[in-house]
Amino acid sequence: MAKMFGKFGLEYCDLPTMMWNVEVLLRTLTIRSNRRFDKRLDPMLEPPNYEIATAMIVLSIIFALKFIVYITPFVLEIIGYLESEMLALSVELTNIWEDSKKFYEYYILQHESGGECE
Repeated sequence: MAKMFGKFGLEYCDLPTMMWNVEVLLRTLTIRSNRRFDKRLDPMLEPPNYEIATAMIVLSIIFALKFIVYITPFVLEIIGYLESEMLALSVELTNIWEDSKKFYEYYILQHESGGECE
């Protein structure tokens, strides 16, 4: 068994390599279905394994759905907050633009024409 794992490059342990190795191993075990390569995973249809597998599948589905359900409102709240911030900043930028035009017209043009500033 260790020789088979060595074939997939498990000399060092990092998560992306391990995930890739597990994927390759599972694909190899499911694709090779002839009698010479009888290393497939057994189906869990016998009573003790079936209940354990069913419980694990149900728990993993519940956990995944809970994670999605709890994260989605948080993401929507963050998006709404960012949208309101951008809207407020755009209004503020419009006000600053109008003020800068007034400043330019009143102070800069009057100063260039030789008029006195107040």
